[in-house]
Amino acid sequence: MYRHKLGITLLVTTMYLALMQIGCGGGVAPLVPASAIKIKVSPYAAVVPYGKSQQFTATVTGTPNTAVTWTADQGKISASGLFTAPQRFAWPNTATVTAVSGADSTITGSTKITLGRSAPAGSWQLTGPDGGGIIYSLTQDTSHTGIIFAGTAAGLFKSLDGGLSWKPQITNSGLDTDPAYDIAIENSGSTIYACAGWIFVRSSDGGKTWTNYPLSHTPARSMGVDPFHTSTIYLSVPGSGVLKSTDGGKTWSLLAGSPIIANDSVNDRLHPPLVADPVNQNVVYFGTEHGLFISKNGGASWTQSTNGLWALDVAVRDVTFASGGHSVLLLAGDPSTATSDLYLSTDAGNSWVEIATGVDGERVAPDPYDASVIYLHGLQLSEAYKSTDGGHTFTSAANGLPPAPGPGPALFNGPTGTVLPVIGLPHKVLISVVYQGLFGTSDSASTWGPATKGLSAWFGVDVDVDPSSPTTVYLVAWFRGIFKSNDGGLTWANINPGNAYAIAVDPFDSQHLLMVGTNIQPFETHDGGTTWQAVALPIPPGTCAVRSITFNPVLKGNIFLSCLDNSGYGVLQSHDGGISYSVTNAGLGGTTNAVERVFVNPLDPTIVFASTNLGMYKSVDGGNSWTQKSSMSGGQISMDVRNKPPILYASRGLVSTDNGETWYGVFCNGFLIADPSTAGSAFSADSWSPDAGMHWFPVLPGLGASTGGSLGRIVVAQSSPQVLLFADTFHSIFRFVVGP
Repeated sequence: MYRHKLGITLLVTTMYLALMQIGCGGGVAPLVPASAIKIKVSPYAAVVPYGKSQQFTATVTGTPNTAVTWTADQGKISASGLFTAPQRFAWPNTATVTAVSGADSTITGSTKITLGRSAPAGSWQLTGPDGGGIIYSLTQDTSHTGIIFAGTAAGLFKSLDGGLSWKPQITNSGLDTDPAYDIAIENSGSTIYACAGWIFVRSSDGGKTWTNYPLSHTPARSMGVDPFHTSTIYLSVPGSGVLKSTDGGKTWSLLAGSPIIANDSVNDRLHPPLVADPVNQNVVYFGTEHGLFISKNGGASWTQSTNGLWALDVAVRDVTFASGGHSVLLLAGDPSTATSDLYLSTDAGNSWVEIATGVDGERVAPDPYDASVIYLHGLQLSEAYKSTDGGHTFTSAANGLPPAPGPGPALFNGPTGTVLPVIGLPHKVLISVVYQGLFGTSDSASTWGPATKGLSAWFGVDVDVDPSSPTTVYLVAWFRGIFKSNDGGLTWANINPGNAYAIAVDPFDSQHLLMVGTNIQPFETHDGGTTWQAVALPIPPGTCAVRSITFNPVLKGNIFLSCLDNSGYGVLQSHDGGISYSVTNAGLGGTTNAVERVFVNPLDPTIVFASTNLGMYKSVDGGNSWTQKSSMSGGQISMDVRNKPPILYASRGLVSTDNGETWYGVFCNGFLIADPSTAGSAFSADSWSPDAGMHWFPVLPGLGASTGGSLGRIVVAQSSPQVLLFADTFHSIFRFVVGP
């Protein structure tokens, strides 16, 4: 009995060991429960561009047998897991890749992938007309003749040839998109400081590399550097006072008891002067809207300087030093007037002598080669003045300069410009004119000419592409008119100088263009821009600020004009190609609604959308009556017609997938627009989304969050390759080559 039990035990044990041997080396799989086998496919949630391939792998757990077979419901997949997407647009624009276990065909692992276009690569390029916006400051490297820096609303620019040509300086900081209010160059040109309002930027190698330092108080407007200790810097901060750094901008402290410029005061909007005395150590001058203050101990304490100044001359426009630095020039006036008085001090501001009264000036600049010559940048009547008797009398010296737009004192809303006599180049002077650009003279201001190669003050506010010729692009530059490009935005020609705000090309006739011009008056051309005629509207002149134009892409002759004000007109519509218009604003909210953009559904022209300051509106009768669908304001509207169902985008980050009945917000960096080439693809100012704005990839560098103003616009030119064009109110226009 015992031997029998032992034999059975040995037999079972032997069979078990044999099965284990076979399982380990003989090719027979062990008996593993199916529920224990798991397959994971990677990469997870990949985006595969059309016509491109992606390698997938399978990780099998719960069995030593890792063999799998592959399947895909779209495209092709090899035995090794190499997936190839369809060559062209496919619906749905997703695919499922599945790995099947070789041990048990009921065990699978899969991943859903997005089919889309290739992610764009490259960066935005400023292609002109040249940008820059408002030019706040001009500063020269006195150790190297011809090197000049310009601080603009678009950042920092540099010239190597005395202002004949300019190139933007890339600092890899907020300065590349934010205004550069003031610049200082020290240590024989090796050290450069730039004040950008919210940040302070420094270069220690002449501008090759830059370091960004945050400020303890913001925004800073102007800067003074101690010439005896160039690591000591002063910054004016409206609403706070004066900041001081003694380590080259690394750390800052607010000077207790320092004078304060009021936020949004005239001095804040213009250029509050803050300068260090080049001869007397620790002496700093600070001009405010309520007086000139001087510190003689490096900012520890301040005293208002009044000896010799007229009692009402408390708004200080500028403080500068005559040749040699021993004489101080002060331009100050009544805060309520555009004119000022010019004073001279020879004792570091202890006393002043009035040398000219009632001058029209914002900036004062003595000639470094002739003490009797002083230049003024005008604030109201003339862009430039010149004195040849040491500042006692001035005459207009604006021959060749365009007038600054706007009526006189209204220019208190912002700086009108700056003036710089160039050291090392006698008789050479540079001057900027607000909204007009930079100009130069080589004959001591007898005549002026443009000095804007690479730098201007042209604001891009609208852009449109000819649908029948996608390399033909039109740009509206504020106060400069209409520009045309025949090569997709690489080169430009002015076809209509003057004031303009919007442009649109008739999709049925490339020679027919509409623009909004001076006094918000629409004009049209039927010969491609050679001649223009005013458009008659059925409303009193000047009552409706027309700011955008929309041609119906389906119905020839149907045109919409939107009123960006609270006039009560809202939308004007034409059915006869612009011969006549009627007001079609029923339901738009009356006089409280301002309409930014109108968009026609290209799949159904009876459906029209309006983006207004009260939200998103929809019309189902061709724009005759409207219904509010969202209280959120969207801006420019575009549609992804390839997607099923179509997707509507509004540029401020709104999306609708039900034909505008409901809208939801997505996070993006502004200027959201549909990619017309690929379903689900969308662009913002600096990113690309393959899934209708749910996820974003920062693949379009070069445009920061602050880039672009409320009038800017982004369009897609469906050329080959496809191109993004971005009209920006500080940079003119940017161009991005997207690809096929």
